[in-house]
Amino acid sequence: MRGVAYSQMEVMCYGPLKGYGSSEPDWKSIESMIERFSKDETAPQEWMQKYAEWFAAAKVWYEGNTERIKAWQAQCTQIHQARLADPEYQKQIQVRKAHMKQLHTPA
Repeated sequence: MRGVAYSQMEVMCYGPLKGYGSSEPDWKSIESMIERFSKDETAPQEWMQKYAEWFAAAKVWYEGNTERIKAWQAQCTQIHQARLADPEYQKQIQVRKAHMKQLHTPA
């Protein structure tokens, strides 16, 4: 994971908040992967210690993700409303729809 926090790897993790069931990572699988790839290192215990620290921070972020999701959804809504009110953007959408229709119309 090379020092990259889980919160940076998976910026948005919806989980059951969007009806997708659990999108929680398979922590055991990640741990076994770390063990597998670090066993030939000169100090595999250091790798497992780093993983333990990464895992603790990842769990805190994952479990505290609900406010982040609400903020992200609010931002998406704001962007969507701005696009709906933008005539140039709407024109581009219509051009694209016409182009797609032309591509899918039998000759």
